[in-house]
Amino acid sequence: MGQLRQFCLSSSMALKTIKDYYRKNTMAQKKVTLLPDTNPLADIISDKAYQELHRRGLLNKLGVRNHRIKNIVAYQKSMGMEEADAIDKARESFPYLIFETVRKIAKGEW
Repeated sequence: MGQLRQFCLSSSMALKTIKDYYRKNTMAQKKVTLLPDTNPLADIISDKAYQELHRRGLLNKLGVRNHRIKNIVAYQKSMGMEEADAIDKARESFPYLIFETVRKIAKGEW
């Protein structure tokens, strides 16, 4: 039992270390920009509502990015593309994200 507990502790520490590394070494927060004249949430809200939310700074930029990634991957898969190819297609718009991150976002695991 002690070995299992130690393994779980060391695994969770390793995962925390990896997450901390990516948070510190990725430029995701700096590269995500929202353009006020385009509405990446057109399937959810109107253009006017989007512009007003953007003007007031009420949009979560990473949430909008993740929504776009999910839409890109879902659309490509609906067109018959394999999941891995659909993820690569989404990565063309977000080259600073690694494959695994885009996969997790697309599957809702992030």
